[in-house]
Amino acid sequence: MEGVSAMYCRECGSTVNQHDDFCLSCGFRPNQSSNYCQSCGEKTKAHQEMCVNCGEMLKSSGGEEFAGFWLRVAAVLIDSIVVAVPLNILSFIAIIILVFSLSGGSPNVDNGTQAQIALMCFIVYLLCGLITPFYYTIFHCSKWQATIGKKAVGIKVIDYNGGKISFWKSFGRYFGYVLSGMILGIGYIMAGFTKNKEALHDMMSSTLVIKKR
Repeated sequence: MEGVSAMYCRECGSTVNQHDDFCLSCGFRPNQSSNYCQSCGEKTKAHQEMCVNCGEMLKSSGGEEFAGFWLRVAAVLIDSIVVAVPLNILSFIAIIILVFSLSGGSPNVDNGTQAQIALMCFIVYLLCGLITPFYYTIFHCSKWQATIGKKAVGIKVIDYNGGKISFWKSFGRYFGYVLSGMILGIGYIMAGFTKNKEALHDMMSSTLVIKKR
């Protein structure tokens, strides 16, 4: 479990915790301004995108517009189509292997060959099971911060500090996503009613889904 890490207030440069809503020194939201780098505290300019001192991309998360429920549904529909393509290809390969082995395509199939066929089918179905979790995990922690579906509709995933999430946080977020669907989809529907349009898996992984600027 990730601990609460420190950052610097972009308004006054004071040290704050990454989940603080307001800086105790100046009363501003920590990422509202653009005076200091949130990672190292170096002074920055108004339209600067990267800190020249530490190399971190500068975040200003105070004014984001959160992605609504239906926009997220549209992204999921696109992603479902994208994921379905490799799944269907692999499933077709597995079916061909099984049909060939059961139809006697090779008349003298010994036990060793049967074991190889079974292993091939197992590997294909294992790959099918890994495609979806790794698709969401890798894309959400990539420089896009979004799956193909999210990028198509103009939204992305950020952490509470406005930054890109790590691989492991992205991996955990996917299993939270699965849990959101297991309870009659209520976890997904929460995105339409919560303050920051957070679904259950967003709350579990401390992430937000915002519209790209």
